[in-house]
Amino acid sequence: MMTCKQTADLVDEWMATGSAPEREARAASEHVNACPYCLKRFGALMTLVEFDAGLAVAEEKPGLSDAVMARIAREGHARRSPTFRTAMALAASLIVLLGGTVAIGRKAAVDRETVVIRFELAAPDAYSVALAGDFTGWSTDGFGLKRKRADGPWEITVRLRRAGSYAYSFVVDGELWIPDPAAPIRADDGFGGQNSVINL
Repeated sequence: MMTCKQTADLVDEWMATGSAPEREARAASEHVNACPYCLKRFGALMTLVEFDAGLAVAEEKPGLSDAVMARIAREGHARRSPTFRTAMALAASLIVLLGGTVAIGRKAAVDRETVVIRFELAAPDAYSVALAGDFTGWSTDGFGLKRKRADGPWEITVRLRRAGSYAYSFVVDGELWIPDPAAPIRADDGFGGQNSVINL
């Protein structure tokens, strides 16, 4: 089985080349799924790597993002596209930081104008978490994050138009506005605080 260092070195190589050979991806995936440290650090990135290497197949589930992923699995996708390297670099840069994460999902073959983004926040003591941004009109209505398990992170997927720059924050328990702890780019919100920024 791979070590944590070997896995990290492979991630660096994949980011540089934009290529994740199936054999290496399988070995790294096995290590990441068995190692809590690497799972936290590379878990979301491995989802992209596994999909690109043909190891993961999306299942048909209710919801827009799941339907898109299922259609990609049925119809195929462009391997090693220029967006793969960009997605890996962005996902890796956000995943290595603790707290919240933003992970880019695969785009639909039929919609090259938009991309599905998964926003996550580790807030174990929160009663509720919502997303607000310039793409929501700074409203949290309809943008509540959910947990897949009681001790897991809060998460939501949102479709955004490519070639855009978006400001956003998490709203915890309906009143505390915080920028994404994992997002490397921030901007003043005009009220003495900061928002996170994602560039697509």
